[in-house]
Amino acid sequence: MKLFNTDSNFSATEIKRDNNGAVYSTDGKKLYKGCFAETFQVPNGVEIICDRAFQPEEKTDRSTIRKIILPESVKAIGGCAFANNEGLEEINIPSSVQYISCNNPFGGCFSLNKILIQSENYLIEDDILYSSDYKQLIGAFHSKDTNRIITINPNTEIIGANSFWHLKNLSQIFFPRQLKEMGIAAFKWSSIQTVDLSETRLEQISEECFRSSGLQDIIFPKSLKTIENCAFYYSKLIKLDLSNTKVKSIGESAFSNCNLTQLILPDCLEKIDNFAFSNAFSKQFKQNIVIPPYVACIGNCAFSDDSIIRVDIESSNLLNIGEDIFDGTNLETIRCKATGIMNRPNIS
Repeated sequence: MKLFNTDSNFSATEIKRDNNGAVYSTDGKKLYKGCFAETFQVPNGVEIICDRAFQPEEKTDRSTIRKIILPESVKAIGGCAFANNEGLEEINIPSSVQYISCNNPFGGCFSLNKILIQSENYLIEDDILYSSDYKQLIGAFHSKDTNRIITINPNTEIIGANSFWHLKNLSQIFFPRQLKEMGIAAFKWSSIQTVDLSETRLEQISEECFRSSGLQDIIFPKSLKTIENCAFYYSKLIKLDLSNTKVKSIGESAFSNCNLTQLILPDCLEKIDNFAFSNAFSKQFKQNIVIPPYVACIGNCAFSDDSIIRVDIESSNLLNIGEDIFDGTNLETIRCKATGIMNRPNIS
C-alpha cells in the first residue's frame, strides 16, 4: 500500500524556490523539482522526492547531473524521479527511505554504477532493485554484459512500470511462478528477444509492455485474460498463439506494426479493438484470419494489412463492427458462418 503522496503537481502559492531554482513545498518537506547541477545535495528536511522531480524536460539537461545526495530525512521516492539522467553515476538510498515507487525512478540512467542502499526496505541483487521481500521488482540497471540473461527472484509478484525500459544487451529473462503483474511499458524499447510466461499467474499484458522491443517469441500463461493497448506495438513478434489462454479482449493497436507470420486467436475472445492488428503481418503471412465464435466487437481498421487475403468469421454474435476493419487488405474471400462465402468482397 502506498503510504506517501509523491504527486508532483503544485500551485504557485504552495511552493518556494532555492537559489538554484529547485522547487519545494512551503514547509520544505517535498521536493517537486530539482535542478541540474553536476552534484545536487538535497537539503535535510526533505521527506518526499516527488514523481519526475529530476526528470529532464530538455535533452541538454540529460547529461548534466553526475551525483545526487539524499539526506536521512527522505522517506519516499516517486515514480520516474531520476529518469532519463543519462549522465547520473552515483546516488544513495538513505536508511530513512520507506517507499520507492514501482514506476522505475531510474529508467534511462544509463551511466548509474554506484548506488548505496542504506534502507532496510530495499536491496540490489544482480543489478536489479527489489523490495526487501523481493515481492516487487522496481527496476533493472544497465550492464556492460553483451548477452545479458536475467533470472528474476522466485518470490517476485510484481514487475514495476518501466522496470526494464530501454535496457540493451538483454537476450532472455526467466520469470518466477509467483508473478502476477507487469507494469506499463515494463520492457518498452528493451532488446529482449524471447519470453516464456507460461508458468506465471499473469492475467493481463499491460499497456505498452513490450512496445518497440526486440521481442520475437513469447509463450503466454493459461491465466491470461487481457492484452492492453499497444502492448506489442512495433515489436518484432513473429508468431502469436493465444489458443491456450483465456484472453477475451485485445486492446487498441496491441499488435500493430509487428512482423507476424502466424496468428491463432482463442475461442473465448470477445473483443478486438481499433487497429489491433493494423500492419501486423509479414509478407510471408499466408494463413486465413479466423475470427473466433464469441467475438462480439471488432474495432476500426482492426485488420488493416495488405498481407491478408482470406478471412473466416466463425462468430455469429457480432454486435459492433467498426469502420474499415479490413481497409488496405488484398481480400479475395470472406467466409462468414452466418451468411456464407463472399468472393472478392468490396470492403473499404
